Amino acid sequence: MAVETAAPSTKQVARRRRFFSKQDKVTLGFFIGIPTFLHLSLVWIPAIATIALSFIYWTGIRLEDIVWAGTANYENIFFNTPIFWEAIRVNTIWLLWFFFIATPLGVLLAYQIDREIRGHKIYQSAYFLPVVLSLAVTGIIWNFLLRPDGFVNGLLGLPISEAVSFFGDDRYNIWVIMIMASWRHIGYIMLLYLAGLKAVDSALREAATIDGATEWQSFRKVVFPAMRPVNIIVIVITIIESLRAFDMVYIIYGSSGGLPILGVLVFNNIAGEGASMKGAAYAVILFLLSIVPIITYLQQQFSEDNKCRPQSRSPRTRPRRSFTRSKSRIESFRSSSASLLWSGSSPLSGRFGQASVLMRRFALEEYSLRLKSWESSTTQRPWSAWICRSTLRTQL
Repeated sequence: MAVETAAPSTKQVARRRRFFSKQDKVTLGFFIGIPTFLHLSLVWIPAIATIALSFIYWTGIRLEDIVWAGTANYENIFFNTPIFWEAIRVNTIWLLWFFFIATPLGVLLAYQIDREIRGHKIYQSAYFLPVVLSLAVTGIIWNFLLRPDGFVNGLLGLPISEAVSFFGDDRYNIWVIMIMASWRHIGYIMLLYLAGLKAVDSALREAATIDGATEWQSFRKVVFPAMRPVNIIVIVITIIESLRAFDMVYIIYGSSGGLPILGVLVFNNIAGEGASMKGAAYAVILFLLSIVPIITYLQQQFSEDNKCRPQSRSPRTRPRRSFTRSKSRIESFRSSSASLLWSGSSPLSGRFGQASVLMRRFALEEYSLRLKSWESSTTQRPWSAWICRSTLRTQL
């Protein structure tokens, strides 16, 4: 009898453990396995191989020619290659230009277009057009405009012998490149912030205006903090774009090193000095300079979000509360919310005077939603739901 009863129970356990059918496994392998394989083979494996190649000498032809170099490539870059520090200076200027000039201009354009000024659709299309073009095409366009026999010198009426060398003069060639790169970057930032501005609730601006905030104060204290996810994306994109710049400079100068940047150094040393694998070391340095500040910034932002997020417990582990404890908690919440609402201290009012009726109404709706969520979590206790309903009626 014991054997007869044990066999069905084993089959039931086997059936319960069979989560996916054969068709499900094939589908998961097709939609998850193939992209994972491609990502590993095209991204992670080459990245790990590049890190390994930076510590060896190799011509890249025969495996027998591999010689361990240790940190010799890095020592050569840091101590015997002055052009590396010049490239670091140029990339730093590129990054600061993007942060303090190009990105604020993109925010300004997005804000003006969001206000729907006259001709905003034309401006939006004009500034978004460079984003559609690649950096290589952008470099070709600007090279045609600014070369000695180009459009600008022809417009100035200067012969080729007396033409202004916008790309050859060290006094201002870097600033010309910055303007060229900003032509595309401003449109990209405008697009991102325009999408973020469309997602901001217009009631927040109306409430700040009623409280006496100026347009600048409303944007700085209400609208801009509400676009925090967009701000994180913009910071990450700005760091990446400024450090991986290559296309535009290579189109204009080629591999001659007219304007040294890290991307061009990686290309030149991989293509021309493969035996030393110095280009792989340059690539590792560029990777670290890009990824370390991004990871540090994201960890800081996510840690702040976790601190502000309330710690929720699972319904199974939530302890049972007595009638007196739950009632006192709800009454304390009701009294604190009432004192906040009717004392005239609204979270968004700040120094703009007494909170308006509209702001109080918004705060009231927020507390009402919290009370309703508390009511839904106590459906098995009629007395607690009655307290929530009575509290809600009192506040409204």
